[in-house]
Amino acid sequence: MLIPPKVFEISRCASVDVARAQLCCVRLERRHGHVEACATTGKVLAVGRWKEPDWEEYPSNGQSIQPTDGLYSFSVPIQEAKKLAKRKLKSNKPILNYLAMSEDTAITTISSTDLDTTQKTELREEYPDYPDYRGILPDSADEQASVLVNVGCLKTLCETIIKMRGLSPRQMENGDKSALIRLVFNGPEKPIALETQSTAEDDVDVTAYTMPFVANK
Repeated sequence: MLIPPKVFEISRCASVDVARAQLCCVRLERRHGHVEACATTGKVLAVGRWKEPDWEEYPSNGQSIQPTDGLYSFSVPIQEAKKLAKRKLKSNKPILNYLAMSEDTAITTISSTDLDTTQKTELREEYPDYPDYRGILPDSADEQASVLVNVGCLKTLCETIIKMRGLSPRQMENGDKSALIRLVFNGPEKPIALETQSTAEDDVDVTAYTMPFVANK
């Protein structure tokens, strides 16, 4: 499997709760030729997908990265995933800007090379019983409405709400009612509202808006 290092940034959505050890990782999967990464805390979940280059063009360095036929999965512990996300790959050959992973079940190797030096990380499968998250995801056929929103605008609004509400990391992590917002969709050409709800007399109520993104045709 060939993986861009930035894929491992998905570890931000992995659990750090040792009581839920099977979620303290990034799950890598190959399903009938398609590759993806998943991470979840049980409260938030993110899935990343990317297109692999031709694995036969990658220098082997004695490591087989031939794709598995059918299904393959491996869980990378969160601490290792964070290190891999920071792996600096800068090569004039685009394929060398990928991490190479051997698709072995019990122990796998994730490596990178610039043709002069090679870095290798050997990992043992610690979380084979990763939950099947696909059963809870909505089917595209069930979609009621959708709209494009600029992620930078959402970031600005959420950071503003956090500051104005004086929310602590603990309140947000524990699902405190004061950290909840309501998303209100008013139509494809109307602003989308993010509304807070008062839970105490000294709360600051915030209603923030962002416009849908209209792509240039």
